[in-house]
Amino acid sequence: MTESGGRETARPADASDASAAGGMFSVNAGGHQLLLPATAMASLRSGAADPSEYDTTALAESQCGLAAPAAVKKQPGQSDYQLGRLTINTLGDDGNPTPQVVLLTNLDNQNLARPFLVTWGGSGRIAVPEGHYAAILWRYDSATKYRFVIDPDFTVTDGTAITLDLRTATVTAQPPTTPRPSVLESTSLGIAAGDGGGTRASAGDWLDYFNLTSTPATFGFNPTEPVKHGKFAVSPAYEFTSPADAADPYQYHVVEPFDHVPAAFPATVDQASLATVTRNYNAPGTDRQVLSANTAATRWDGTSGLFGLHGLSEVTLGASRKEYFTAGKDLIWLTILDGTSTGWDEMSTSPRSYTPGEHITENFFSGAQHPGVRLGSDGAAVICAACSTAGQLQFNIYPFNDNTPGTVAVQDTVPTGQSESTSLQLLRNGTEISSSLTAPLLTSATVPSGRARYQLVEKTDRAVTTLPLSPSSQTTWTFTADPGHGPAVPANWSCVDGSGDCSPLPMLFAYYDTDSSLTNSLTPGPHTLHLDVDHQERSVAPAVTGAAVSLSYDGGATWTPAHTTGGNGRFSARFTAPATGGDGYVAVRVSAWDGAGNRIDQTVLRAYQEQETSQ
Repeated sequence: MTESGGRETARPADASDASAAGGMFSVNAGGHQLLLPATAMASLRSGAADPSEYDTTALAESQCGLAAPAAVKKQPGQSDYQLGRLTINTLGDDGNPTPQVVLLTNLDNQNLARPFLVTWGGSGRIAVPEGHYAAILWRYDSATKYRFVIDPDFTVTDGTAITLDLRTATVTAQPPTTPRPSVLESTSLGIAAGDGGGTRASAGDWLDYFNLTSTPATFGFNPTEPVKHGKFAVSPAYEFTSPADAADPYQYHVVEPFDHVPAAFPATVDQASLATVTRNYNAPGTDRQVLSANTAATRWDGTSGLFGLHGLSEVTLGASRKEYFTAGKDLIWLTILDGTSTGWDEMSTSPRSYTPGEHITENFFSGAQHPGVRLGSDGAAVICAACSTAGQLQFNIYPFNDNTPGTVAVQDTVPTGQSESTSLQLLRNGTEISSSLTAPLLTSATVPSGRARYQLVEKTDRAVTTLPLSPSSQTTWTFTADPGHGPAVPANWSCVDGSGDCSPLPMLFAYYDTDSSLTNSLTPGPHTLHLDVDHQERSVAPAVTGAAVSLSYDGGATWTPAHTTGGNGRFSARFTAPATGGDGYVAVRVSAWDGAGNRIDQTVLRAYQEQETSQ
């Protein structure tokens, strides 16, 4: 332990040391975190001793005086900061001091300070870097009733004191009325505060609550003004589903985002504020259930790449329904489909926004399943999927994609007795330089300096009874790279190694689908496969100039070329599925290339069923 001037005065036994005295433990009391000998526990439990007897900070203040905190050095290259002593008082419903948990965040640079403390006796003291802060007190009244008292923007200097009073939580957020009749499925809440830096290390997400029952949950707040420093958002969210007797199922994903706590939250949902999305949940059968999470964040918070868990509901695969989303350019949505309980993939979209009044279609689990990557759409933070830095190639490629750019999946749980395997090979100028039995997901390979021609080969095989389609894929990416040279990724992106000092590689990624049914089945006869090919985001490369598509109806033993037309990354391939003579499935092979010779060659077996079958 040290004095405020930094001189060492005493050193307690190592808290992890199992000494005869029993080591040390910590406890919060009297506004301080105390370090006590383990032998004191029995006295504290019996009431023979009081925690304040061990409060060396209080002893120093009363007998020696306590100098103002000194300036503290931050990390190398950063400026110093000054600590200031902050007192937080908390009052209960009767106006008297009451112990509460309070969370703080620094609105100038939340990486500096994001602590919490317990106000034992209704008051707590803490030393934090001086600057602008937000504080929140939360109170659990019941399983469906929560209250929050927020001071979203105050300045800390040495000696600052604030008061959080539960009696001021007079504004209630509760489920609104939807335009069409609906049944409440769940209620959730997101509260965000921070510097708004928009990076993974500086995320605004602060508190998240969700109630998975249909019993309406309510949230009480004190009204606040918009902040002048940093960012703040409060976002009650609600999931509604159509009544059981509805002819066509539909769902509402409603969020009420505000940059402050208003005098009142909306009581009804305005139809004009919604986007209408027809969602097709494809499957090789109609009896599969997955858990759907549709979560939204304000743009400044969502671009950090971190989202709270909201909007939980069940989805039947092999079905289609209308879904209504709260829309707006400042609201970013993320969808996660989790099929762990039935052996399905865990699939998630890249963040995106909707426009009020728009009507669009989205597909899940559609067509051939093959490797895919996240996209930095709508300014969201991502880990670069294919980048280089001096001496390294770095990859963050997911094993599965459903032909919607930016949607990625992993096999979350492989059922007992079934299997999944992936292998990876990297060649430089035709010579293998590394290989592994893993997917290129958050992986790096050491490479020599200098410009060279590379090939990355990924093979994925799985035997999962609930996923009879796309059991095997092989992808070869051919590209030229000069590691350590090239434009850097955007400021809110990160590299696999956690830095921001990497350059996107000109690797190609393909997305393709045809007019199959919701069970990914093809009727005998003519069809058209639509193929879109794009480079890794932010890479520098010429246009995609050519493509070729072949189909196999005998498990890949023989291949029939399709008539392929198009250019500039957009192609169409016409083919005819036979009525008889095949193995009951359609395999797909695609190739595409650009003007510099970068290319992708990909094969997926059993991409489609040849005809409708009962699952």
